[in-house]
Amino acid sequence: MTLYKQLLTWSMGIFITISVVLFALEFHHMRSDLVEQQTVRFDDTLNAATFALSPYLQGEDLEEAQAIIKKIFDNHNYQSATLVSITSSEAVNLDFKEPKDSVPSWFMTLSNIKPVQKTVQISSNWQPLANLKVTSRPTFFYETLWNNTKSILFALTFCGVILVAGLSIVFRRILVPLQIIQVSAQNLANNKFDEVLETSKYQELNDVVSAFNQITKQLHAHFEQQSEEANKLRVRAYQDPVSGLANRKYMMTQLKSWIEGGSTGGIALLRVDQLDEVYEKEGYIQGDELTRNFAASLMEISSDEFNIARLNNSEFMLLAPNTSDEDMLELGRAMLNRVAALQNDPLDIAPLQAAVALIMKQTDESISDLLARADNGLVQARANREEPMILVPADSDESQPSFGKQQWKAIVDEAIANKEFIFSYQKAIDSNNQMIHQEVFAAIQKDDTRYSAGNFLNALESLDKGQDFDMHIIDAVFEQVDMYDPKYPIAVNLTQSSVNDTGFMRWLSQKMETNPEYANRVLFEIPEICFIKQPDNTKLLCKIITSHKYSFGIDNFGHNFGSIGYLNAYRPAYVKLDFAYTTQIDDNEKADVVFSISRTAANLSITTIASRVETIKQKNKLIELELGGFQGFVTEQINDVTEGQG
Repeated sequence: MTLYKQLLTWSMGIFITISVVLFALEFHHMRSDLVEQQTVRFDDTLNAATFALSPYLQGEDLEEAQAIIKKIFDNHNYQSATLVSITSSEAVNLDFKEPKDSVPSWFMTLSNIKPVQKTVQISSNWQPLANLKVTSRPTFFYETLWNNTKSILFALTFCGVILVAGLSIVFRRILVPLQIIQVSAQNLANNKFDEVLETSKYQELNDVVSAFNQITKQLHAHFEQQSEEANKLRVRAYQDPVSGLANRKYMMTQLKSWIEGGSTGGIALLRVDQLDEVYEKEGYIQGDELTRNFAASLMEISSDEFNIARLNNSEFMLLAPNTSDEDMLELGRAMLNRVAALQNDPLDIAPLQAAVALIMKQTDESISDLLARADNGLVQARANREEPMILVPADSDESQPSFGKQQWKAIVDEAIANKEFIFSYQKAIDSNNQMIHQEVFAAIQKDDTRYSAGNFLNALESLDKGQDFDMHIIDAVFEQVDMYDPKYPIAVNLTQSSVNDTGFMRWLSQKMETNPEYANRVLFEIPEICFIKQPDNTKLLCKIITSHKYSFGIDNFGHNFGSIGYLNAYRPAYVKLDFAYTTQIDDNEKADVVFSISRTAANLSITTIASRVETIKQKNKLIELELGGFQGFVTEQINDVTEGQG
């Protein structure tokens, strides 16, 4: 029972107790008064009857005497009257009609007002004439007592209702500061420590408020410290400390996964000679400042699928999976334009102090072969006087389509119109092999040709046209949920285009509003880059999702090397760690990064899920690092995972 209910219950209990005591005293007092009134009224009436009957009894006129008795006593307040003449021994017996009871019998039994019975002798000049015996009926007094009792009970009930209403309002207002403290305590229990309580006007609560505020500040500082620690470990292991871009180690991990996978695309190797010149002539301070500015401009052309790394003082690499030759040329020119902006050449007459080699992925190519082709391509690009850029195409492979952006968009639009999408599901499990959710993957099936989402998503993102694709997939997933009612949620990935489109937000809000029963069946995964590059739009979308009781997660967590402190503001249900963090966990330094990130998320009650987990051994190692979920080929090796898709 809540404190508010206890206070109200105790107050009402005290009021009822006092009311019962007061009612009992008042009832006893009223009954005593009425009994006394009955006796007095009876005696007065009886005395009046003796005076009235005396003249008629002297003349022995019993008929007139009987008439007098009826007039005096036949009024429902008397039961019977008996007149016995002493001289003639004649008797007159009268029983008066009993009135209809208007008082409950139980109340009369409880009140127990007994009738009065008296016998008086009527005489004249000291000579006895007759004996008169009269018995009263207490009906009037029962009715009076009953009406008074009802009035008292009504008054007490009315006062009780007024008291309850008044105390309810007063107690609620008094307990508001305590309720605020209660909410704060619940937030602290759920690892939410953003709110600082205001000082209460009640002195007794001020110490509690101060203690809560102190605990909140300490927890917030502790989280910030953990977040900062995780960021430092991550920078040390995977990030270039000067530019903020990925370092060579991180890029090699991404290249390895890209080459071993079935993706197409290419890399861009950029050398900026101007940076070497600034480092040599102006020193490291100026060189580092110029590097940071250039890295920030490079990030503007990146998407969530791209990776950009600084390999050394003047060399940068961009990995663009599933990108066509045409798009790679566009990326290369964009990179050179960023270099031109550094040279501060208003007349645009100085030669560009940079070169870029665009190397498309070959079939069955190793990392060393790819990098060797990139180095050779860079030499050829520097020799190109018209434009210091060269594209080294891939070998012909008809199984790997290479379309431009508009071609991919047309293919996707046609697939949406003709419903040519097929879906597959990948399970995410916890350390006990229990299903957490299943992620849906979409692909286009045209006759015998199949295009995975990785082939065309980059094109849609670059054209800012991912909304229609997302809406089609979400509609299809809702239909699947309606048809199969899966036991576990289905996670749907959202594109950056959708996150930044208000029309999509309105559509999704309406979709969730009309399907509240699916709140525990559908999850939304938002790319991490949205939280870093478009925080306002992303926060709005997250609020819309949570306002409808749906949940969301963060995909590619850690991919963009931003601070992970934003987790406290958004509170996702889970974060899906970028696979680069979980592929080399035998390295103690990299294992420390994973452990620090998972611990920081766990302190906010956020599950950290490792992606692309390939083996049971890798999963067990990640369990030791306190990761809460796993996704990848390892889920297919475990036979006792409960299926959630019908």
